[in-house]
Amino acid sequence: MSKIKLSKKYIYKVCKDALKEDLYPSGDITSKLLKNTKKINAKVISNTSGIVGGLELAKQTFKILDKKILFKIKKKEGSKIKKKQVVAEIQGNVKNILSGERVALNFLSHVSGIATKTNNFVRIAGKKTKICCTRKTIPGLRAIQKYAVKLGGGG
Repeated sequence: MSKIKLSKKYIYKVCKDALKEDLYPSGDITSKLLKNTKKINAKVISNTSGIVGGLELAKQTFKILDKKILFKIKKKEGSKIKKKQVVAEIQGNVKNILSGERVALNFLSHVSGIATKTNNFVRIAGKKTKICCTRKTIPGLRAIQKYAVKLGGGG
């Protein structure tokens, strides 16, 4: 598992930027149809087996929108998960949760996908070959993508 960490400052900035991009200019249209006071409980459930990653990014996404949203992490970052496992539980205002869910799920999917694919290559390559990342990353996401490679066991 990765010893590299994304700083809290970096996580905050990238989540803030992602929310700004996602919610501009109209905000979340679905959440505008709902009453502002409704509280919900939700679960983030894996749709496939793999390596989970991006949990702190997802948590920060909701925290930026509403400090009262509780995002409880149920699996350790970088751990192996099976299909249909609960990765996190969310409690809070329905409008705010819906406003952030797409960004949060995108972070979880992106980081977990890279970590899982890297881990597949690491297992196939064995101990004599080191799987490394390159500079061929998406602008603005390099740190996250390199972090995900490390989560998956790459270098």
